[in-house]
Amino acid sequence: MADLHQDPAAARVYRATADYFQRSIKGWTVTTSGPYLPGRYFLRLSKTGDPNAAVSYSLGNGSVTADQRAVVDGGFLELVRLGILPANDPDVTRSLPVVDQAIGRTTPSGQGFYRYGTSQSGSEDGYGDCYEPDPTTCTPNGKPWPTGNSGSGHLWPVLSGERAERQLAVGDQSGAAALLAAMHSYASGVGLVPEQDWENPDLPASPYGTAPETASLGFHNGQAAGSASPLTWAQAQEARLTLSIGRTTPIEQPDIVRSRYVAHPAPTALALTITSPAPEFPHLTRKFK
Repeated sequence: MADLHQDPAAARVYRATADYFQRSIKGWTVTTSGPYLPGRYFLRLSKTGDPNAAVSYSLGNGSVTADQRAVVDGGFLELVRLGILPANDPDVTRSLPVVDQAIGRTTPSGQGFYRYGTSQSGSEDGYGDCYEPDPTTCTPNGKPWPTGNSGSGHLWPVLSGERAERQLAVGDQSGAAALLAAMHSYASGVGLVPEQDWENPDLPASPYGTAPETASLGFHNGQAAGSASPLTWAQAQEARLTLSIGRTTPIEQPDIVRSRYVAHPAPTALALTITSPAPEFPHLTRKFK
């Protein structure tokens, strides 16, 4: 936009800032001291900007407290979709089996993923209908999340679509198609993709007359939980993936970003020490083009 408005100075600042983020993202989010093999992988977030720090936080909504290095999600796949990192980036590749181990689950409908969590069973976030065996504070089984804001996390079909877009980028058309089929199977009604799907043993509906604050709708393994259906961005993800099948890049990948960071060598940087103002995270080296 700055180029279009003949403002090259601003354009340089914006590009340099983007380059700084691209160069720094791994230093902020790839841990080398976490509990999972192969020992180097993307974590969900760094509370202080240091992914190797022994910092713990609550996973929310009645769930557990865990070391940040044990909490993972698939958010790094957006770096691939947006063209910031190549699909075969070594850290992306190393992180995928960690995600599969910690937050991936297979149901009769196919492969699914939690939003985030650890390898401890039931340690995903506590946002969703209650499943008592999980180490959360909810009760009874099937209790709707909104009545107490404490529950059990479940599988999000939208995340199967995000994983499939990465599979397309490495030429795995069959893997991407299988994940799209899982999204179809997870859907309810006439193809409405829900926010969450139940991944636990079947749970019958509560008897008629049970108080709505604790009543279970009745759930089946691999089918919709009691969440929004359709969830607009999950439905959009299904459409986006459907349109991307047969391609080698996701249909929404910005060409300008991929060209700068993947198709060509990433811009080089000049090391620069900042003395004022003090850096927010002193342990990180600041570099600008």
